[in-house]
Amino acid sequence: MTPFNTPTNITLADAAISYARAGWPVHPLKRRDKIPASQHGCKDATFDADRIREWWEQIPDANIGIATGHGFFVVDLDGPAAALWADANELPDTLTAITAKGRHLFYALPPNTSVRNSAGQVAPGVDIRGSGGYVVAPPSVHPSGHVYQWLDLDEPPSRSLLTAAPDWLLALVATSERRQPSPQSRFSLPPSIRKGTQHTTLFRYASSLRARGIPEDEILNRVLRAAQTCEEIPPDLNVRRIVEWVISRYSPNITLRKSDSNALTFPDKNELTFPDNTDDDGSGNPKIKPNAIADAILADHRVINVDGLLYEYGVTHWQQITTERLKSLAAERDGSAWTTQRRRAEVADFIRATTYRRTQQWRLLQPWEVAVGNGVVDLRSDTLTLRPHDPEDYLQACVPVPLQPAASAGCLMRCLDTYFGGDDDGEAKKLALQEFFGYCLMSHARYKKALLCYGESNCGKSTIPFLLRELVGAENMCAVSVQDMDDPRKRAPLRGKLINALTELPTDAMIADGGFKTLVSTEEPIQFDEKFLPAIMDIPIAKHVIVTNNLPAINDRSRGTFNRLLLIQFNHVIPESEQNKKVWDELRNEIEGILLWALEGAQRLYQRDGRFTSAGAAQIEEYRNEQNPVLEWINEACERDPEARVFVTTLRESYCRWAGKTVSPKFFVGCLKSAGFEITPNPVWINLKKGRAVMGVRLI
Repeated sequence: MTPFNTPTNITLADAAISYARAGWPVHPLKRRDKIPASQHGCKDATFDADRIREWWEQIPDANIGIATGHGFFVVDLDGPAAALWADANELPDTLTAITAKGRHLFYALPPNTSVRNSAGQVAPGVDIRGSGGYVVAPPSVHPSGHVYQWLDLDEPPSRSLLTAAPDWLLALVATSERRQPSPQSRFSLPPSIRKGTQHTTLFRYASSLRARGIPEDEILNRVLRAAQTCEEIPPDLNVRRIVEWVISRYSPNITLRKSDSNALTFPDKNELTFPDNTDDDGSGNPKIKPNAIADAILADHRVINVDGLLYEYGVTHWQQITTERLKSLAAERDGSAWTTQRRRAEVADFIRATTYRRTQQWRLLQPWEVAVGNGVVDLRSDTLTLRPHDPEDYLQACVPVPLQPAASAGCLMRCLDTYFGGDDDGEAKKLALQEFFGYCLMSHARYKKALLCYGESNCGKSTIPFLLRELVGAENMCAVSVQDMDDPRKRAPLRGKLINALTELPTDAMIADGGFKTLVSTEEPIQFDEKFLPAIMDIPIAKHVIVTNNLPAINDRSRGTFNRLLLIQFNHVIPESEQNKKVWDELRNEIEGILLWALEGAQRLYQRDGRFTSAGAAQIEEYRNEQNPVLEWINEACERDPEARVFVTTLRESYCRWAGKTVSPKFFVGCLKSAGFEITPNPVWINLKKGRAVMGVRLI
């Protein structure tokens, strides 16, 4: 960690002042938080060192906010899905800060250009911070304790380090701060003019030609030809009147502005024939009615509103969206000349109202079906036949990899031989892993198994979550900790996901009896309470994968939780000289073959009604015994005798002395039962005393 990146070598106040001197407007945030500490938030951002000192004298450990939009904007990448998006789009290197869950990428803006703030509109997990926004700056401290850091930087960042944003990214996020430019630079005639937009489109086309200085006769000829591309071709008389109006009203080489009331005045509507789905704003300008825009959107986009939650169907499955997505579609349909916040809201409200349904049953695939990138696979067929995707399947997730029957997975086979080749149960482990991978492709969790991989470092176990992420897609994975599985709010990310992968367990991690067992085995709806959204009941389908160096504690001493574990032990540490540093690239390149391998496991699992190949049974039993603290005492202080009987109270008192602590009768009895000892249901007489007794054991 470099000196400027750590608060132990520079105070937050000094860092804030250094930013201001380097041209970054700063303002204070609350301690270890992202919430502004000043009255007006980022609007208070300043370069004034005295003002900054005053803020930090009041709150010495305040975090630092940098107000965005002042010639630059920030792409906020949050989580693995965002990172994959950035890699796939090859975002150029620029000034970068490391955050708790991702990166802040700072990009320069062209002159007279601004960027609006958005959350998740560009891609899942990708937020944009522009005008009116801000980001947390190093060396601020995240609520989790993570310290924000600059990447490869040991001094206050200079504005000269900013890279210009690529044109394709600006096209997604940027707007002009200037007045509307001339039509020749703004208007593009569509290849086909939709019904209900023909008069507005032809008027704008004629205006753009006039602004470019095209001769009057040529304007008429071009607009008449354009009129032939309308879905509902208007009369030539209407087209001529539009052109005559433009020519009579505007001089050649004009610059039209939306804010100029004369510039966008449309011919008197009484002179033209308008379709039924337009209305008037009082200035004589025809606009498509919001309801007509909504109908046009619904003609091209499948949208449903399930009791307040919005979903849109893509190529393979339904994705949850927000009202902002509907407003974006409305703005695109309406056009920049007409769209307003009110009209966008009306369109979104109409769509929400007309697509509403109280409930929706999700994941309507048959038990033998698996959805992959190019269709739905039938596991009953030896040839793995495909059918097309269908919106009526109501899938919330789909494996993105396509089925390629000729694909192979040679690298994976070599990896498995390396990991398990010397084990007595090596082949069983390979089969069990193949079946679990197949299970992860399924849109249900009725086979009630979680995968627990453990072993030393450099034994290959980290390959398992990597392959699953490549196979099902990062967008179909989450990481809800075992401690949070009982909490409806904290487990909300699980909803609709195919896999919950945990690769960094704390040393004191414990698998709780209730939440973990419920999520692994339930086929009944449970509550998910996503922040800012209505609580919803749904059946969890995520398969849980835990990869760890040390086995976590389990507070359930019955066989319930242990029976739900598929335990795969990685016994062989791979010497560094034998490690293939490019193995993940090679595995990624054969992902279609790995999908085929996983589908074979899914076939076998379906044919055996969910019974996995037995692997790790002895380790599971040993693991279960290790979780029972009473067993060690029994082996040391007792002897087993089928004819013996001892009062529970006598044994508990002896155990407490041995353990040096007091345990409750309930805890002690639970440990005895989980160890296989029988306890009399009613009190019995032993040596003239009466009480409940443990059968088959006596104190030494």
